[in-house]
Amino acid sequence: MAKYHLYPPAVKSAIDALANAKSGLMYNATDEHGNAIQVTKGQVVGMVLEQFFNTTQVILGEAISLSELRAFIASKATELR
Repeated sequence: MAKYHLYPPAVKSAIDALANAKSGLMYNATDEHGNAIQVTKGQVVGMVLEQFFNTTQVILGEAISLSELRAFIASKATELR
């Protein structure tokens, strides 16, 4: 299955820059192992955006009217039994 990102490479670069920020307003947090860590505001924003970037997918579809759907089902009634 192919995955298509809506975002240009510059957005990924900006997210990476935020995630790698070493200075700024600091927050106390806990890592995945339960250890206390300090992270910058930029790193927090970068982590959230990275998750969003990695999980967003483009889904292409087509809307049809209910009358079209009913007509299609009716035309395939023998096949659907």
